[in-house]
Amino acid sequence: MNSKKLEPKKTICILIAVILAVAVLLLSLFLNRGRRQVYDVIFFGDSRVGNDRTETAISALLAEKTGLKVFNAGIGGTTMAVTNDSVFDIYSMVSLSKALAIDDFSAQAAAIPVQYIAQNEILYYMPETIEDLSNIDISKTKYFIIEHCSNDFLSGIALDNPENPYDETTLLGGLRISVSNIRKIVPDAKIIVISTCNTFTIEGYGDELDFGYGTEEDYAIAQKQAAYELGVAFVDFYHDSGITRENIMEYLFDGLHPSDLGNQVLLELILKEFD
Repeated sequence: MNSKKLEPKKTICILIAVILAVAVLLLSLFLNRGRRQVYDVIFFGDSRVGNDRTETAISALLAEKTGLKVFNAGIGGTTMAVTNDSVFDIYSMVSLSKALAIDDFSAQAAAIPVQYIAQNEILYYMPETIEDLSNIDISKTKYFIIEHCSNDFLSGIALDNPENPYDETTLLGGLRISVSNIRKIVPDAKIIVISTCNTFTIEGYGDELDFGYGTEEDYAIAQKQAAYELGVAFVDFYHDSGITRENIMEYLFDGLHPSDLGNQVLLELILKEFD
């Protein structure tokens, strides 16, 4: 869910900037210079969270409304599961949760897709996000929010594997692994899972598309069932947002990413899960 082509000269300038940022990131991790920061909330997700770094982003709105310190750990193009064929696998929710569990983000730092970011400027925040995430004292975080699913759905990732509930290549297996890893570090933290919603792409609406494992609504229902199974909070953005085919562009400005109105609706749903 991200693509932005740039002019060659601009691409070269961005490439140099990204290379320098990655070099600083690797040096910082190697020397362990980063001072541990404390955040009340860590918000994981794909481009719906990561690509919006404005004052009207869902993470910023949540911080303003609650007065809590919120860290935006979203990264565009990522999935819950490991796909085994994407440069973004190392930044999937599964992979980030594993890095959290061992307090080591060196693999993510070393894998920053420099050339890709140079050609897709919207992902400029990736190096800084990984560096900042590596310098957070996770043990003091009170809320973990996980917003992942649309990319899993659009990528045709299987919902579940009955023979292996912790199969990291499936949506629910990835969720189970991620929740387990977070609980290893902060057993008392509240985990909130946000479902996907009906989306629109050039291929059609999510409520009619099926890439082998059901429609987008089937994915949202599966997320809800898994959240109940895991004992974590659930925000049903699919069924409770009011997003329909008729108004989808009001809530998702391009059919995928929340508009200001979409973020406001999501915010109200999330706030219901805060103490």
